Amino acid sequence: MRRECIFLLKFRYFARNLEGKPVKGFLNATTKDEAISKLREKKLIIISLEEIKRKTDIVEILGKRKLPVKDLAIFCRQFSTMLSAGLPLLNCLTILKKQIENSQFKKILDMVTETVQKGESLGNAFSQHQEISELVVRMIDVGEVGGVLDEVLSRLATYLEKEYIITEKVKTAMIYPLIVLGVALFSLLLVMIFVIPSFKQILINLDMEMPQLTRILISINDWLINYWYIFIFANICLATGLTSLLQTEKGQIFKDNFLLKIPIFGSLHKKVLISRFTRTLGTLLKSGVPILTALEVVKKVVSNKVVAEKLSQAQVNISNGESMSETLEESTVFTPLLVQMVAIGEETGRLDEMLEKVSDFYDGEVDKMASRLSTLLEPMLIIFLGGIIGTIILAIMLPIFRVIGSI
Repeated sequence: MRRECIFLLKFRYFARNLEGKPVKGFLNATTKDEAISKLREKKLIIISLEEIKRKTDIVEILGKRKLPVKDLAIFCRQFSTMLSAGLPLLNCLTILKKQIENSQFKKILDMVTETVQKGESLGNAFSQHQEISELVVRMIDVGEVGGVLDEVLSRLATYLEKEYIITEKVKTAMIYPLIVLGVALFSLLLVMIFVIPSFKQILINLDMEMPQLTRILISINDWLINYWYIFIFANICLATGLTSLLQTEKGQIFKDNFLLKIPIFGSLHKKVLISRFTRTLGTLLKSGVPILTALEVVKKVVSNKVVAEKLSQAQVNISNGESMSETLEESTVFTPLLVQMVAIGEETGRLDEMLEKVSDFYDGEVDKMASRLSTLLEPMLIIFLGGIIGTIILAIMLPIFRVIGSI
């Protein structure tokens, strides 16, 4: 049976005890009033109490590199196994610290262990490190409150393993086209630097009128050679400007919309988003996280403003007693299959199971499309690069044909 629980908020407090000595620390509570009550029960005079908001926006965490999903999956799987075997929490952390090879993760576990030894909860200890995703922190909190930490960690490990597999498949599908494109552009650069200047000198020595296409090619080549620094500077300015623009709210919405509409890649991106959305929400609901809290986490995990806006609307509708499926149906991102399965899940009270089935389906779809991606991109790259190289060859051959024709 699933144990329902309420997600705990984290508070930082500064107080004084009855002897007047300063006391500071962290505590978890469902509301600020509950946090105040807990401190008063400890006979502390509250000086300040503030809720700690986890930073999840990418702009806020550029200085903190997230832990690899693979390392987190292995950690959760091993942690779950040890807890199921009856090992105490601190013993598990001590053993896991010795087995982890990632130095960054090892340092985090050192600090987490120290925090837990001071009497703080495990979720509270992990929440102090931005390298740990909010999904992991919230599920650990849920597991501790519900007394089913081993089960929640097992579900979390399964989730992270699937996420890692899907991500790696998409990356693998992209490697081949990127290598081909990189080699082709490098070859094109060599032609522009070494071949065309020599060809230009030959034409000058022949003192002949060059075709328009040849003149354009030589002009472009001369400009790149003589003013390469302007080209590099312009690209740096463009990249900086785009980066700044994409950090704004409108810029992020534009980018996320654009990613969904790119031919081939847009379809793949959409399926990855649906897979991630359903897998994350299904895992959270199955672990006992309330749906409104789960949607708040999912909005940050999917990393797409278009989807996040619809999920925010879904939260409002659910709070007003409406269904989530009606909100999802209004968006072009969510497919009819997903909407229908969510509607069935809401009607039957088995939303977590329906979401897992949709996730499994789209995992398979992403797998198939990722496998076909290199096959689809190869002819497109050949046509694109063939067009550029063909144009260069034609520009070179036209003067030669003219010389031969004049003999």
